Amino acid sequence: MVNSIVSAASVAPVKVKTSSFNMIFDGQKLALPEGQYVFAVNGTSYMPLRFVSYALQKSVNWDSKALKVTVSDPTKQEAVILKDYLTNVISHNDQVSAQGGVTVQLTPKSVKFAVNGQAKLLPSGQNGYIVNGALYVPVRFLSEAVGSAIQWDAVKKQVTAESETYRAEHGKDETGTGTGNTSGTGSTGGNGNGTSDSGAGGDSTGGATGGGAGGVIEKPTYESIKANAEQRLTTLKNNCQSALMKIAIKYSNTDDPNVKETLKNQGYAQLDSCTAKFNTIISDTEKQLKANGYGTDVLQSYRDEFNSQVEAGRVIMQGMA
Repeated sequence: MVNSIVSAASVAPVKVKTSSFNMIFDGQKLALPEGQYVFAVNGTSYMPLRFVSYALQKSVNWDSKALKVTVSDPTKQEAVILKDYLTNVISHNDQVSAQGGVTVQLTPKSVKFAVNGQAKLLPSGQNGYIVNGALYVPVRFLSEAVGSAIQWDAVKKQVTAESETYRAEHGKDETGTGTGNTSGTGSTGGNGNGTSDSGAGGDSTGGATGGGAGGVIEKPTYESIKANAEQRLTTLKNNCQSALMKIAIKYSNTDDPNVKETLKNQGYAQLDSCTAKFNTIISDTEKQLKANGYGTDVLQSYRDEFNSQVEAGRVIMQGMA
């Protein structure tokens, strides 16, 4: 049984403004999903637990009833899902990783942490915080707890984290000294459009349109852009439902509590992966609509439907005992 140590006791909710920051994890510039932020409390920066754990390529479980966070190395199946998730949160062009200037309400929580079977104690004065239902944790604390080197550049407004594996591959020392990021922050590489090798998304961007005679590019119609987006969203929905159904069947067919816990974590990771892919589709569609002078009101209906489906999935996951 993992012994965990309780952090500082919960106190009253507070309000803070979010910070605009870029985040580089193992040489890739990543962007937070919509509605998630970076903020600072008493000089300590916080990020969403699942996002930062996945960015550090770790499996994570948050037990909201026991207020317990468990971080560990991913299984092979979880590693595939994490790779898929990270592909879909790569930042594009000049996109800032985290949106600043948004006022959010924080609810402090007394949280237990265990990393790879060892209890970890938060530094004095630090807490976990709930924002819009998601747990936020100190990014430096978690990064260093899993062996990643982390650097903050207040001038560039950038945080850089590098795993032990990444540092070894790039010939860097354990301390990760220096302020630069030699691999750059680019979002090039051909995988920024949500392509996947896990079979749980597989949506193509479908953004290009045929060229007319003489090299003239034909302007896509509003209906064609909308149809393309809906086709991609339908494919995503079917693949995500299939992946989650397989996990649910395995869960119902086992009595082993350890296996159940692993499957539950896989379910949460799959939901996050599907969300990242959805955000990629919406972002691609929004850019194409705006580039051709069309309105984007239809995107909200896509978001509403998707969010209701994800919320239903999370309720099911929370009900797994």
